[in-house]
Amino acid sequence: LRMIWYSAASQILSRGLTFGLNLLSARSLTPQAYGVVAIQLHLLNTTLLFLSREGFRRGCLRIDARKPGSVLATSALCIPLGAVFSAPSIWLLVQRRPGDVVWHQALQLQGLAVVVELLSEPLYVLATVRKQYSLRVGVEAGAQLAKSVLIAGLLARPDADPAVAFSLGQLAYAGATLLCYAAWGCSLRGVLGGAGSAEAHAGAPAGSKAAPSQEQHAADQAATDTRPGLDLPALQLSGLFGVQAVGKLVLAEGSKFTLAALQSSYDQGVLGLVTNLGSLLVRTVFQPFEEAAFLAFSRAAAGVARDGGDGVAEGRGDGGAEPGDAASGADIRGGPGRDPSATARPAVTRTPHPACHLLPPLTRCIVTFALVAAAFAPAYAHLALLLGYGRVWAASPAPGVLGAYAASLPLLAANGVLEACVHGCAGRRQLARANAALVALSVAHVAALLGLTAALGTLGTLAADAVNMAGRVLYCLAWVRRELGVAPAGLWPRAGTLQALAVAALATSAARLLLMPESSGLLAAGRRYLGPGPRATLDALLMATGEYSFLARAALHVALGGTALAAVVAAALAHEGDALRQLRALRKGAKSD
Repeated sequence: LRMIWYSAASQILSRGLTFGLNLLSARSLTPQAYGVVAIQLHLLNTTLLFLSREGFRRGCLRIDARKPGSVLATSALCIPLGAVFSAPSIWLLVQRRPGDVVWHQALQLQGLAVVVELLSEPLYVLATVRKQYSLRVGVEAGAQLAKSVLIAGLLARPDADPAVAFSLGQLAYAGATLLCYAAWGCSLRGVLGGAGSAEAHAGAPAGSKAAPSQEQHAADQAATDTRPGLDLPALQLSGLFGVQAVGKLVLAEGSKFTLAALQSSYDQGVLGLVTNLGSLLVRTVFQPFEEAAFLAFSRAAAGVARDGGDGVAEGRGDGGAEPGDAASGADIRGGPGRDPSATARPAVTRTPHPACHLLPPLTRCIVTFALVAAAFAPAYAHLALLLGYGRVWAASPAPGVLGAYAASLPLLAANGVLEACVHGCAGRRQLARANAALVALSVAHVAALLGLTAALGTLGTLAADAVNMAGRVLYCLAWVRRELGVAPAGLWPRAGTLQALAVAALATSAARLLLMPESSGLLAAGRRYLGPGPRATLDALLMATGEYSFLARAALHVALGGTALAAVVAAALAHEGDALRQLRALRKGAKSD
């Protein structure tokens, strides 16, 4: 589980730089201009990269780390795939606006950035398989620094076009990533050339007792396969994960696709700002948890297969064994779904799947963290935007949209870990069924997006995202209950934690109405429907609070929020301490293995 901390450090460094960049650029750009770079160009880059490499990133994690040649050869297929996706996409987008030379330049730079970044993908996957987490921290931080410095410098010029500036920044990010991983790859030439396990015995002096015998050294070299051959099982899984990537892309970015098609550039800019702010939490906390969970579940499934264990069963007993599945429909709990003839055999004690111990503490911890953000964001969204981005953005719909976005974070957090469990432990047939479910959810998501966005605008877009995220969570909960025997009740925070969060949310919202009433659009809208008496009382309250300076009221509001946060943290430590202790125990166990 070290990956959580290394990946979090990487995301904090990179997203911190990105946040500073977004802060400077958003303050200098109108919402309309910001919508172009935050929604349209972001969608182009994200779509091409995600469809090209996501399947290989997940599928190749099941290749043995002692087969670096297979890892590189299999993951390298994402490069031609990305070129196939990029070339026609850029050409079609150019044809839509034939007279806009600057826009054409921005699109071409984005396409080039995609191809350059994909060139580093095989080494990125190899670094992940070899658990080189500190390398990823350095590469991500360095690449984001190059991107941030270049964009900030270009936007400082009075004649700079934002689209071209951001596209050049993306190209700088891709180039820096490629150079860093290429330098690391050059240092591995000995390993890839057949040195094999020499690094495992580095530091043991020749002739000492710690030095391996010739027989052991020969066995280690034989166990390390450096031949650059394709790993067909991993390639098949990559194809399945690639199909899943289409559905995940629709579910993750469908709101932005809908906004780009149906809404104005102003609304696109508002949602772009909110999602960029939300990505600070999503990328620095949720993504490291999801990546570490998927790697842990994949390793657990591979370990069960190597040990000859049952693995994860096909719950309805629909065929023979496969990677991550049990043999011939045997259920890991020994319940329904067993072969009827098994009753005549001697009873066999079944060991619970390792995922049963990993899933509950991971889910409880990340959902608790997300609930804290959801509880405090509505009361402080306006103040944060006012201080960080200025009055123009604070007066826009962005504060309300940010509060609504935060309310969906618990679903997002739970879905990340639960899907990591399903994708890491499921076999090929189970993944195929998961793909079918994801396709159905994607179709429902598109329909909900079109209807709710047309009716409610940006808030309708977020509502459609939340409904579909809930559907994905329910599917995963049913899977882990059926295949792993994990009860959903053990995956959520305790009642004491939830009560503390509810009290904190009510207290901070009331403090906002009393101390910062001008920040509440709901209060201003409700005033029109009040009678003369209540309206006079509200006006007197507004006049009384207006006698104090803004900074004094804001400081008191923040202080009250800090006190409420401290109380929530204390309650969470008291009620969720067992989950934290389980994570520490799992981490110690991983180190000792």
